[in-house]
Amino acid sequence: MNNIHEDSVDFQSNSQEEKQQPSVQSVLSRGSQEEIKRLNLSPAEVYLKACKQTGAVPVSYILRHLDDAILDLNYYGLGPLGAKALAILLKVTLFSKLDLSYNRICDAGGEDLGVMLAENIGIEVLNLSWNHLLIRGNAALIAGLKVNATLKQLQLSNSGFGRPVVQLLAEVLQKNDTLALLDLSINCVDDEAVRLLCQGLATNETLEVLKLSRNPITKIGAVTLLRTVKNNMKSALEEIDISVSAKAGKTGDGNINKIAVVLVILYSYCFFSSYCRSLSSIFNMLPTVKQDLSLYFFQALDKEGTMKVSTSAFRKAVKVRLTVCHAAVIM
Repeated sequence: MNNIHEDSVDFQSNSQEEKQQPSVQSVLSRGSQEEIKRLNLSPAEVYLKACKQTGAVPVSYILRHLDDAILDLNYYGLGPLGAKALAILLKVTLFSKLDLSYNRICDAGGEDLGVMLAENIGIEVLNLSWNHLLIRGNAALIAGLKVNATLKQLQLSNSGFGRPVVQLLAEVLQKNDTLALLDLSINCVDDEAVRLLCQGLATNETLEVLKLSRNPITKIGAVTLLRTVKNNMKSALEEIDISVSAKAGKTGDGNINKIAVVLVILYSYCFFSSYCRSLSSIFNMLPTVKQDLSLYFFQALDKEGTMKVSTSAFRKAVKVRLTVCHAAVIM
């Protein structure tokens, strides 16, 4: 009888342990990367179970490219549910480049991807442009970026990015040492948001490309941006794009494109290196109007059309125009 009693106790104990173990569904929805891996499921199984749990329709393209380094899902109509299922999958896969632009993932999807970004150790390029994100979604993504150690390029064009989230981003940029490209084009980044962003740019040493085109930035924001980067002697910034300000069409400030050109000229003058450097990125930031004096300025330097110019020739030409350009910005 004692043996039977002992066996029954052990059985009850085992049953209690099984009940205490989290279900697959709970692990997928709330589990960490390590907890999901301990389920011993293949990436395909993880994705299909995640879709079933979230109610998302599985995307066959994802299943066919689970072993690829690049996952291009722009215009796939994932929506918030599809983004949630994908976020679960991304905890156990090692895609290096992920394009999720134009998928209407909204704030809910942004929050799920933000949690994923905090744990993912493989993604280096992430495009989330045009996804109907607002404050909650953007804030979650920036929170994920704060602890992510691999992301090098982040594109958030037309993502409702404004002052509240820019403040969070500035705090991240102060310590981030991996991000090299940040695209915030077509957002709500105004002069005050630029001032907040500059709090991060003042100490950042890795960001190389900053895209702020089609934002309501005036000459005040342009000068603030230039001075901040100029004063950061360890800044790695090589390209700043503030062309075609969205505010120009509303206020009639037709000088914003000229200000953008002046910013490029002054910035290039301050940071021009000691070797011949391609001017292609600078040409891309200039207005396309042939009569623009700035275009003539570069054409005069590059008479042979090689898209290159010597350091001495560039500095000599800019010195003559530096005072005039600076006055144009201050006006």
